[in-house]
Amino acid sequence: MTEASESARIEPRPADKDDIRALSARLDEATQQLTRIGEMLRIIDRRTLDMPRGLLTDIQALQQLLRRYEPEATLPQVSGWALSPRGLLTMVDLIESAEAQLVVECGSGTSTLWIAYALRELGHGKVVALEHLPEYAMRTQAVIDDHGLGWFADVRLAPLRKRSTDRGDYLWYDFEPRSLHAAIDVLLVDGPPQDTGRHARYPALPLLRDRLAPGARILCDDTNRRDEKEMIDYWLEDEPRLARQSSPAPDLEVLMLRA
Repeated sequence: MTEASESARIEPRPADKDDIRALSARLDEATQQLTRIGEMLRIIDRRTLDMPRGLLTDIQALQQLLRRYEPEATLPQVSGWALSPRGLLTMVDLIESAEAQLVVECGSGTSTLWIAYALRELGHGKVVALEHLPEYAMRTQAVIDDHGLGWFADVRLAPLRKRSTDRGDYLWYDFEPRSLHAAIDVLLVDGPPQDTGRHARYPALPLLRDRLAPGARILCDDTNRRDEKEMIDYWLEDEPRLARQSSPAPDLEVLMLRA
């Protein structure tokens, strides 16, 4: 190599303190990102492990329902907002053990069908299903008719309107509890939807309390959500006779109104 080329060669500049600090900051950021990714992967692994157990339990519950009632027409899908098969099985067990004469359901759908089958198995009783959307009310009624269960189910269109309680006003079903023909033995609280307001399902107890039979059971869905957890706490504060009975699944809670 010639002397000229050697003089033209660019020597690398030694790193200064600012460069080192910048590199250290980038390394710290990368380490934090990797830590967060690791935490997310561990969460996914845990949920993946839990999923088969929950799915297997739901499959077993659905098999029990099918063996117990032998549906006579096409079944609606058990998905989306519908009560899970575990919830359905819990519901029909409550109905049969109480030999219920009257079941009230906040919301309608797949659960209305299975409740009607449970009542037919008992040979008596009726479910009053409150539905605020005309489309869903008609759909539920059509399923009930297809299965020949009209005698055991009363699907009522009840649009949401402002209802007053001791804890404030809520949008709840336009429904007069005095129209019920008997005391409520089992109450399913699975509506209104969460997007209608905070603690949207809270009015079920204060507005229906006077129509609940001694020893009535209340099955609440979606109790893994904050609103439903707080709702149950409010109920327990408002009604001394109310007590937790069981939690058959992470998203289900059964309460009992003591005599």
